[in-house]
Amino acid sequence: MKLFSLHLKKQQWLMIFLMALIFIYLVVRNTGLNPIVFADELIYSTFARSTPLRDVTIPSYLYFLLFSLSNSCGDHFLDCTRLVNTLFFIAGIPFLYLIAKQVTSVRVAATVAILCALAPFNSYTVYFMPESMFFFSFTLLSWVALTKTQLPPVQYGFITGSILGLMSLIKIHALFLLPAFCLFVIFFHWSNRKETWIKSSLVVICCTFSTMFAIKFSLGYVFAGSAGLQIFGGLYGTQAEGSLGTNVFATFVKWLPALLFSLKGHLMAIVLLFALPLASIIYLACSTLARAETPSNKLAVHVYALLMLAAAFLLAVTYTASIADFSPVDSVRLHMRYYNFTFPLLIIVAASGIETKISSLSTHSSMIALLLAAALIYSTIRLQPDYTLNFVDGPEIAALAKNVLEFRTIVGVEVALIILWAFNKSLASRLFIFLLLPLCMVNSDINIRSFLKASGNTNSFDSAGIFARHYLSDSDRKELSIAGTDLGQLMRAKFHADQASIATIDLAPQAALELSQAPRHKKWLLVVGDHALPSELKPKIVTKDYALIQMQSSHQRIGSVKFSTNGSNDILASVTGLSIAENWGRWSMAKQVTLYFTSALPKNCNLLLKAQAYGPNVGQAFIIKIGEVEKSFRVSHSSEDVFIQLQTDGTVKTMTIEIPQPVSPQELGSGTDRRQLGLGLTELEIGSYVEN
Repeated sequence: MKLFSLHLKKQQWLMIFLMALIFIYLVVRNTGLNPIVFADELIYSTFARSTPLRDVTIPSYLYFLLFSLSNSCGDHFLDCTRLVNTLFFIAGIPFLYLIAKQVTSVRVAATVAILCALAPFNSYTVYFMPESMFFFSFTLLSWVALTKTQLPPVQYGFITGSILGLMSLIKIHALFLLPAFCLFVIFFHWSNRKETWIKSSLVVICCTFSTMFAIKFSLGYVFAGSAGLQIFGGLYGTQAEGSLGTNVFATFVKWLPALLFSLKGHLMAIVLLFALPLASIIYLACSTLARAETPSNKLAVHVYALLMLAAAFLLAVTYTASIADFSPVDSVRLHMRYYNFTFPLLIIVAASGIETKISSLSTHSSMIALLLAAALIYSTIRLQPDYTLNFVDGPEIAALAKNVLEFRTIVGVEVALIILWAFNKSLASRLFIFLLLPLCMVNSDINIRSFLKASGNTNSFDSAGIFARHYLSDSDRKELSIAGTDLGQLMRAKFHADQASIATIDLAPQAALELSQAPRHKKWLLVVGDHALPSELKPKIVTKDYALIQMQSSHQRIGSVKFSTNGSNDILASVTGLSIAENWGRWSMAKQVTLYFTSALPKNCNLLLKAQAYGPNVGQAFIIKIGEVEKSFRVSHSSEDVFIQLQTDGTVKTMTIEIPQPVSPQELGSGTDRRQLGLGLTELEIGSYVEN
């Protein structure tokens, strides 16, 4: 399976040269930028660099294993990660060239490859996320799926299943591509009109299916033990179970309005980006004559592109609908990064039309052109008022729509090309590849560079995190808390400090740090931003951006409780008001949670709680009581550390937590789960302190 012969054509040499230049350009563009996407980059960095694979809750084991090597890069671990991302991204481009070469000329295929390398998707090489590695594996899968169909069914199924199995250990989203691949296999064998097409299809599907899951589960077990045997992993498995509930049909009925709204937005975005290749796909679907006149290899590319896009597209739409009630802000976002890795296939579809012999006007083509032209105009007017576009979710549509004049100009060209396509498909396809796409790529690159530069500039949280990493030892950073405003910015500082156990304290803007908020169980406190400190805390280092305090801790650990187990332990006798244990902890399911301890809580009591809130309880006050003493705390929808210090009479063995607004996922339209959730408890540590 040689990618290139020894005797390359000049177009191929030029393509290789341009790919090398693009690689250098991306490396230079990406170097030195700060992290941008939170909480994703923090999660992937933490799991890859400082968490044993058996403890990660996202089953991207192959990705985590490879990118754990970034630890060897020291302070430059983020730039090393970006370099490897770029290598994976560029390594996927030759496979796109080889696919395109099956359906168009070498010159056009080389142009397609370069356009794909310059596509907005290359912005994902900046992030500590698995998108680039997944893109490479998808292009490899597509190359095998589309160009190695002459292999015996068992061998073809084994190779494609192996690639899909490895892909599922990079991003679990690969599982959702399996049904689309199976449909493609059935179509391919059926379209070749072989007498044994049913048998051949079943052999390939069985081999692909069994090989994929054998690799996923066997390597998952090797990497992570029994945790690697879960299909979706701890995080996604819990989310899926909580979202779908027991009655899947009822859940989808409740999701229907949000599902249709999300579907509409994604369809408008796809039309704006790829009206011409969509016209080609729709035309082949509608016209028997067009299918008869289209070579089988071109037809296979059209069907494969449509199926892969549809599978990943529907995943994005369904996911958005599933969080519509829980997270209204996210419900208007277009999460296109779940499927934009398939966009190069649409470019290849468009390129395959350059040499088409179908040029005459027909009823089908004229109707399709008119409908898509109307859809382009409608989408231009309605997309931005109704949906939120950003460069992380969908760099393609965000870059296209950033400037109103440029946006309307490009859409105007698209409308003209669609009308032209109805009369002359070859010319319209040529103009799409050699005129419209280069214009879009230049426009996108300018806007993406502007976004990355602005988002990656150093702020006070970057400076504070970098300082902590350099000033404190590894052991001291394990004893660090970071306080400041905005949980996302706190994650940014934590990312730079590069230690999973760092706690965060979210303060109101310009609010003073109260002494009770100071984490006595930690050795160091880094306060970022304009926050007055209590007189009892004397900073060791002070700058205009942050202050570092060495805590005079008197915390003496007594014991801890991990709520991921249902049973009691040495300090906890029993609990009421909590649901069953999950891999991350337990949800409250009543108005009050009561913990019964085996011994009386200390007079000078430190409580370290790792918790999260559900639904309307986010940001509300939870009341914690020990005897007659009570304190309040607030947490967000993601797990946070809460430190509470209080005095008791030294005889109380119970602790209660009042839940402000218990609510079920069913009431929020997020499934059929009827439990009255409010507070998610992960861990509780009990300690004592000595008064000053």
